[in-house]
Amino acid sequence: MFKLFGIAVVVATIFFGLAVVPQVEAGYGHVFKTGDGKWDGNVKTTSTYNMAEVVLYNLKPNVKASTLKVRLCSRSTGNCTNYKTVGDFEGAYLVSFSYLKPATYDVDVAYTGSGSVSGKLDAIAGREIPKN
Repeated sequence: MFKLFGIAVVVATIFFGLAVVPQVEAGYGHVFKTGDGKWDGNVKTTSTYNMAEVVLYNLKPNVKASTLKVRLCSRSTGNCTNYKTVGDFEGAYLVSFSYLKPATYDVDVAYTGSGSVSGKLDAIAGREIPKN
């Protein structure tokens, strides 16, 4: 689990040119299944920890990252982000959301293929530090 988080941090640093400092309380190991009508996990952001990363792993069946999309929906307002396509970074499926308002967000994973996908996800709130 921490290996995947480490990969997420390295990927964010390389891909976004940012360092991610994780929030102390993060959502690890949420079990999810696409298309079941249930939220797939959650993450809480604050004014300091205003970024969220969602890492998907142990997927069954094994599908391409490009067939998975993730969005976050605020529990307090009901507003949702647009779906973002998941990226495949060294075997970890990752998507990042930046500059979120402080809130608790429910995670929604969608599969664009036929059938459904199940697995686990880690939803991690962090803060972005500009690269020097």
